[in-house]
Amino acid sequence: MPDRRGLWAAVGAVVATALIAAGFGLAKIVENDSSPVADSASTTTVAAATTQASTTSTGSAPVAANASEPAAEVAVKVGPSVVLINNVQASSSGSGIVYDKTGVIFTNAHVVEGATTVDITFSNGRTERNVAVIASDVARDIALLRVAARDDLVPAVFAKTADVRVGQIAIAIGAPFGLDQSVTQGIVSAVGRIVPSFGNCGIDMIQTDAPINPGNSGGALVDKQGRLIGMNTSIRTSGATSTGSVGVGFAVPGDTIKADVDRMLKGEATDVAFLGVGQAAVESNGDGVLVGSVSANSPASTAGIRQGDVITTLNGDKVSTFADIRARIQTPKPGDVFEMKITRDGQSQTVKATLTKSPNCRS
Repeated sequence: MPDRRGLWAAVGAVVATALIAAGFGLAKIVENDSSPVADSASTTTVAAATTQASTTSTGSAPVAANASEPAAEVAVKVGPSVVLINNVQASSSGSGIVYDKTGVIFTNAHVVEGATTVDITFSNGRTERNVAVIASDVARDIALLRVAARDDLVPAVFAKTADVRVGQIAIAIGAPFGLDQSVTQGIVSAVGRIVPSFGNCGIDMIQTDAPINPGNSGGALVDKQGRLIGMNTSIRTSGATSTGSVGVGFAVPGDTIKADVDRMLKGEATDVAFLGVGQAAVESNGDGVLVGSVSANSPASTAGIRQGDVITTLNGDKVSTFADIRARIQTPKPGDVFEMKITRDGQSQTVKATLTKSPNCRS
């Protein structure tokens, strides 16, 4: 039997080098479509969770679960939907998720950066080589791959993003450090976090403390029923700890993924929409969301929204926090119309804003 201590030492050395080389230099978490946040974390970065590729797949299909162990049940249910992606051209690896039985698989755009094809290994050990990258949305960090249609493909089941709650169980499945079918558990730490994406764009994400490490990018974040709540994308790191999880990870929400995948499959543009309202220091008065600022020549400005207005509904849905507004801007397209009810000087009125393309995002 080979000395496994040598294997782990080698993997650790290679991964550390890869992380230093692959750091995307994304600075502190910042707000998009809102006022800037205070710079209280200038020494932190958000790092894309990719890792140096490993030629050995050490994972295997999950074993039978015990009903008293939610994570074990989830591993059995979701494991077949999660794949290991080797970006041979970049000598890196990540994870991916089966979208449907026609062979569509989605992952992060940064996982397949610089590649036209990748190698994919499924949970049963089957590997498909030279799988085509068919579309990519850099702004939201989502890319699509396509394998041949097969009856044994197991598509992920999506949860509704509106149903995701802070404090609920969150289970991550992916290939950290090339170790496919790895399972970690935590909770949803926050929703509506605006995190800088691979496309220099602030994207609404779910925050989790489920351990996410290099190679988890593109993998699944699911609830205790095994429904996909998001795709693991990045981790928050500090100057002292820049190569692994510190308990702050981020995932692209399921609703954002579904809307974006649908557009890419139809060949439509994936530009990020923009409203142009900024967050106030006190975001809510209890009846809606207080507007702290309005960008010049923005859709909000054109619609007549002013600083100090209180937005109570968007397209008929009540909003109570600025995160509610940001989340609802993730899936519409530029050109879509937002009907908003606002309160000004105690009087309610309805305004309509036609969303435009975000000036901050690279698609």
